[in-house]
Amino acid sequence: MLAQNYPVIRAECECLIHSQLRLPEMEELTSFTSGGIHQIA
Repeated sequence: MLAQNYPVIRAECECLIHSQLRLPEMEELTSFTSGGIHQIA
């Protein structure tokens, strides 16, 4: 599935990287990610 959609996924990632938007760090998203995603389980 990833291999089939690689061109689209890459284009979307490159668009995000080159945009003027600031992507939040994982710690900023929610309290669930601040301690590490694997600590939830």
